[in-house]
Amino acid sequence: MANRIWLHVFGRGIVPTADNFGVYGERPSHPELLDVLAAQFVRDGWSIKKLIRFLLMSQTFQQSSQASPEAVASDPQNRLLSHYPIRRLEGESIRDAILATSGRLDRTLVRP
Repeated sequence: MANRIWLHVFGRGIVPTADNFGVYGERPSHPELLDVLAAQFVRDGWSIKKLIRFLLMSQTFQQSSQASPEAVASDPQNRLLSHYPIRRLEGESIRDAILATSGRLDRTLVRP
């Protein structure tokens, strides 16, 4: 579960094959980190919300997405997480941000 939450937050799991930790799956890029996150998850009462908060407050989440030339040369796929991976925004998020900035976002809830 810790790997799945990491995948959701960072766009790529510590174990890239999130559904296969077995013999045919890929090895984790940071096995010790995965152990720490799993222990934190259990210690916090299996709370997904607390683990997400823990990850979002981490230095890893808050780093720049600009990769240094040295990082690109030594780790072109960013498996070692030297910089935050660039992720695309969904169209709905972009639309909502534009409407919110212009003051035209309708915040009323629509009930079925």
